[in-house]
Amino acid sequence: MASLFSYATLAPLGGAAPAAPAARRLPSPPPSAAPALDDVLGGACVSDNEDGDEPPGPPPGSPPREEGAAAAARPPRVPWEVPPPALRSHLVRLHTELVSFHRVMAPTPAEDAGRGAAVARVAAAVAALWPRAEVAVFGSTATRLHLPTSDVDAVILGAPPVPPGGDAAGRLKLVAAALLARKLARGVQLIARARVPLVKFTDAESGLLFDVSFDVGGGPAAARRAARRLTGLPAARPMLAFLKTVLHQRSLNEVYSGGLGSHALLVMVLAFLGAHPSRRPRGTPSRGAPPPPAPLEPNLGALLLDFCDLFGRRLDATAAGVCAGAGGAFYPKAAAGHARPDRPWALAVRDPDDAGNDLTAGSFHVAKVRSALASVGAALAAPAASPGESLLARVVRLDERMAARGGGGGGEGGGGGARARSSPRARPKAATTTSTTTTGKRKRERDAAFDDGPWASGGVGAPRGGRGRGRGTPPPAVRHIRFDD
Repeated sequence: MASLFSYATLAPLGGAAPAAPAARRLPSPPPSAAPALDDVLGGACVSDNEDGDEPPGPPPGSPPREEGAAAAARPPRVPWEVPPPALRSHLVRLHTELVSFHRVMAPTPAEDAGRGAAVARVAAAVAALWPRAEVAVFGSTATRLHLPTSDVDAVILGAPPVPPGGDAAGRLKLVAAALLARKLARGVQLIARARVPLVKFTDAESGLLFDVSFDVGGGPAAARRAARRLTGLPAARPMLAFLKTVLHQRSLNEVYSGGLGSHALLVMVLAFLGAHPSRRPRGTPSRGAPPPPAPLEPNLGALLLDFCDLFGRRLDATAAGVCAGAGGAFYPKAAAGHARPDRPWALAVRDPDDAGNDLTAGSFHVAKVRSALASVGAALAAPAASPGESLLARVVRLDERMAARGGGGGGEGGGGGARARSSPRARPKAATTTSTTTTGKRKRERDAAFDDGPWASGGVGAPRGGRGRGRGTPPPAVRHIRFDD
């Protein structure tokens, strides 16, 4: 078989490479997309004073208002931990925030119990229609990769089959009617023309979103196999938690609306971690046996920026598809029948359980997904604007629900909210420093690895202003740390 990276060249999105994205913050969302930051943080908002009168003062008992440059420079409070300003390494700071973000966003036992109760209510409504039918969950709920806002993917097994020539959506309509009759659902939608017809609704009690389909027996089994693939890759879960949040906030996480589904994102992360240049074997073969793979890069910050660079800018999606399996991380799209003449630039992600299934066949907004990943990577790679700034807050919108998970944040630059202070799991484990600089032999070997394949730094699509991983000049004294889960 050809080399692992032979099908992934440097031309992004099937055309000429764009200029490297400027290292800047992402623009703020429109006011309708999220509440104002002062509303989230409990501060007072002052409206524009059109009549020239003195603006109203703060409510009684409120803390003194910061004015001028001090107020503008004050970093927003966030529910996850932000390293102190004394920690100078950009990548170590990003790593620490990603670990804390994952722990803060992980569902609590009470949330999991509520999710289980919602599934039980749906199962009771289905049992009233067909006593021998059962409801099984799959997807992120089954693999424990779900966020508090994630949909519940469920499948009804054992229901009477659709008779020949019958209405394929008839069973979906019966389920929708049963849920509405019991006042268990609101916002019911029938998606009958999708590849897998389903009924979408919101659980009336918990507010969870449900996607219910029929006879997709491979769903629960695929979830079990996905959980096994995650074994030994502790970096995958924090990366997925952050990436899913980013895509969800940009409405790019639903396949039926053109976004990237969670299963496809999981395969992309697994393929990326399996093919990362840091894992290239070092040393000479012993007795004809190839040397074992090297340990994966332990810094989550470096891995996340490399992921955004690869899938946001560098992967040639016109020729290469993405897969996660023994055959490697990339495959030729045309040979697999996944090339689409009407959208040659479209990303193809092969289902590890069905080689003929392209998980992104319905993701017609995949160009927006790739653009979002490129922008997120550029924003996270930019130097800090102020000491103690949260890097993740540049790209994650702080809404009320997220802020409440950390008890409103704490300290300068956020970090260490109520949840983070009260729970031992809410603080990332101490990073163990294995070296104090990226210079020397390891640095040269790493740069050489990134100079080959989709991580190459020269030629078409090369970023301006730096070599290596293509993120401009790296922060000084970047340390390599061990990630323990």
